[in-house]
Amino acid sequence: MKLIELKAAKADRIANLNAITESLTEANPIMTEAQEAQFVSLEGEIRSLSTTIEMAERAKAMNTQIQAPTNIVKLPDLAGDVTRKADPESGFQNFAEFLFSALKKPNDPRLQAYRNEQTMGTGSEGGFAVPKQWSSELLRVSPAEAIMEPRARVIPAGSPPDAEISFPALNQQAGSNMYGGVTLSWINEGGAKPETDASLKEITLKPQELAAHIVVTDKLLRNWGAASSFLADLLRMATVAEKDLRFIRGDGIAKPQGFMGSVAEIAVNRAVANLIDTADILAMLTVLFMRGVQPIWIASQTTLPQLYTLEDAVGNNIFLASIVPGAPDTLMGRPLLWSERVPALGTKGDLSLIDPSAYMVKNGSGPFVGSSPHVHYLTNKTVIKTFLNVDGQPQLTGPILSEDAVERSPFIVLDVP
Repeated sequence: MKLIELKAAKADRIANLNAITESLTEANPIMTEAQEAQFVSLEGEIRSLSTTIEMAERAKAMNTQIQAPTNIVKLPDLAGDVTRKADPESGFQNFAEFLFSALKKPNDPRLQAYRNEQTMGTGSEGGFAVPKQWSSELLRVSPAEAIMEPRARVIPAGSPPDAEISFPALNQQAGSNMYGGVTLSWINEGGAKPETDASLKEITLKPQELAAHIVVTDKLLRNWGAASSFLADLLRMATVAEKDLRFIRGDGIAKPQGFMGSVAEIAVNRAVANLIDTADILAMLTVLFMRGVQPIWIASQTTLPQLYTLEDAVGNNIFLASIVPGAPDTLMGRPLLWSERVPALGTKGDLSLIDPSAYMVKNGSGPFVGSSPHVHYLTNKTVIKTFLNVDGQPQLTGPILSEDAVERSPFIVLDVP
């Protein structure tokens, strides 16, 4: 096996190892026996591959000493232009080098392993798949950057990554109950046991393509090693923002279905137009389904002046600004996160109360990197494009008819009067 293939194999095992730990949630934080066995097995394979790679690199270094270097190209790095051998066996030394080759030297033999050759009808076309050791950085989403994905139930890409995937969901609509129509009975000794039938529906997720692009000057590209971190962060943060927006209020047409406007949403009418009152807050809490992780409020910053003055029946503030750096403000004792991705004051969705663990995100293939020098050829500029596939939607087929015969949901949205 070639050195580049050994490194790719190691990166693949590491990605699978990360997928196991990332699949754990606050509700289910313990690995199953099968997950533990897979984790231990992957650890052993990674150690073995690391040893093999180290030995192969030592052998290659000794072989290089007795051979004259060939196939010399100039590649920029953080220190400026350096001359280094474009060796298909050694792979790329850093992300900047990979990007420079993908954009300016697409025939670099080291890119062959990353060429996007998907044949699925819904897959992305062209470009180069970002190596796994760096793709995790482009896909990184912190709770400070986005509300939904870091707190949602995220399904790994799997294989094939862009295939449609369906999950069973309880049918909790009229004629059923919150357990999908299951009937329970106390049975006398020797008594007949009644049959029960669960009523099930399906939730389907199919990753859709999301692309981001930016136009840069060729002069900047020639110093790509110094500019890569800045531009990569811009593309990553723009992608994170767009995903978060659609997970909150996407329409589900060639994009994720946000919790706002979904069949799982419960809209609570406010008492007075363009105002938020304590009664509105209590009405939202009354229909919240409270069996998941701790729910959170999502609010537009335009609501701040009104939320800041809300009081309970005895004059206590129900909104508290955090005095701990990095900690969220609270409303009725629950975390409140501010977002510019929700509608402004007086509009449906200016304030929401949700349990994000009831939202599902399905990752697909990507990220990929591509470019085109033709659109802005006369102005010496290049279009850089990154694209990936993702889908998301609430895990419910509608509000839940709880045991007290009241419809509740993990997704409560304040509406107009």
